[in-house]
Amino acid sequence: MPTPAPLLRRNTANPRYFADPTGRAVFLTGSHTWNNLLDKGPGNPPPPFDWDFYLDFLEKHNHNCIRLWSGQMLTPCDNPGGGVSQLPWRRTGPGEAIDGGPRFDLTAFDPAYFDRLRHRVGTAGERGIYVDVMLFEGWCATVGHAPMECHAFAGDNNINGVDILGSPREKVYARWVTLDDAEVVRLQELYVREVVRAVNAFDNVLYEIANEPSGLSHGWQEHFVDFIRACEAELGKVHPIGVPGGMKTHNRRMFASGADWVSPDIQAVDDDRREDYRKGTVTWGEPDYDRGDKVVVLDTDHLWGLGGSTAWAWKSFCRGYNVFYMDPARDFPGAFFKGTAQWSNEPNLDLRREMGVIRSYAERVDLNRTLPRNDLCSTGYCLAQPGRACIAFQPEAGPFTVTVEPGRYAMEWHFVDTGDTAAAAPADLPGGTAAFEAPSAEAAALMLLRL
Repeated sequence: MPTPAPLLRRNTANPRYFADPTGRAVFLTGSHTWNNLLDKGPGNPPPPFDWDFYLDFLEKHNHNCIRLWSGQMLTPCDNPGGGVSQLPWRRTGPGEAIDGGPRFDLTAFDPAYFDRLRHRVGTAGERGIYVDVMLFEGWCATVGHAPMECHAFAGDNNINGVDILGSPREKVYARWVTLDDAEVVRLQELYVREVVRAVNAFDNVLYEIANEPSGLSHGWQEHFVDFIRACEAELGKVHPIGVPGGMKTHNRRMFASGADWVSPDIQAVDDDRREDYRKGTVTWGEPDYDRGDKVVVLDTDHLWGLGGSTAWAWKSFCRGYNVFYMDPARDFPGAFFKGTAQWSNEPNLDLRREMGVIRSYAERVDLNRTLPRNDLCSTGYCLAQPGRACIAFQPEAGPFTVTVEPGRYAMEWHFVDTGDTAAAAPADLPGGTAAFEAPSAEAAALMLLRL
């Protein structure tokens, strides 16, 4: 039986990761997909998402964290002809919404939505999987081409007298992900409080304020970081709260946030590296505002949409980051297919596999003391606790060096393209710069453990 996921807290020993109640650092990784909470897709009602299949998939791949996607649209953001199963509010009327159903009362909550939320968080936790509970969808209101007339907070769809469409239309985000409209914020607070009440009792919860909101949303996000903390102070358990990047969110302000974790975006990348970055061939790097004092989740959703490579995952891990994959999930029952060419990618099966492998390596070392030490490896990708453990990544075939303390070490190679692992004979290393070369001509990770 899997071990239930324990409550996470801030990690004073190594703030790049959360810690469980024993103080052990926890590396987070997992595949997430758009309709893992709300059914979305063609037709109305859309086909149901197979949650049990998804949990089996996560467990099979050794993944331990997902984003649980929320939404406030009556139709998928970029698929206007499709349907969404249900939203958090009751459809009481009077009057019809744009989809022909009764209009929403944004002060009355649909028990079925919150029953599903509790069930999905609870069953994931039983399998040792953490759930990042997304509160708001910000992308739809920011990109400008989503059918915002289908939003629950659009005036034609609710009985509460709020309308985020406003005028001009392109400024819709100012009423949805800022503090500009006090009544919208009040109704958002009612919803957030209901979510917190629904899931506070579960240990495996993280919160995410919004998916890819506008770069002007920082004050609004900070307001809800503080609001969630106030709600949880009344209920007992305290869970980590995160703010994401995306849509030109300013990463420097994000790292200065009072949130417990952040998920940066591609805007931090220099223009001359951007194309390689979109291909998933380089990691996010270490800008001066990432001081190593906050949990960083690199999520392909914010970096390039769909994509990413096994090398990207290993490089990111060796730089001290947690890694998430925005999975198109085309092989899932009830998967939601985005209709544009941008989303035509097939799932990256190797990346799915390697994320779970990386987690297994993370659990074999003490991540409270095994830190990013790029200076100790000629490739620039290295986690090390000198004299005890080292995980080095060589993205291309060929020799490389690692600086080690003298001693006898167990050695293991992992080949990230094929997923194969091979133990090598223990080595007596004299200390200083030691040369290594993988026995196979492919990208490889080397683990050294002091005997």
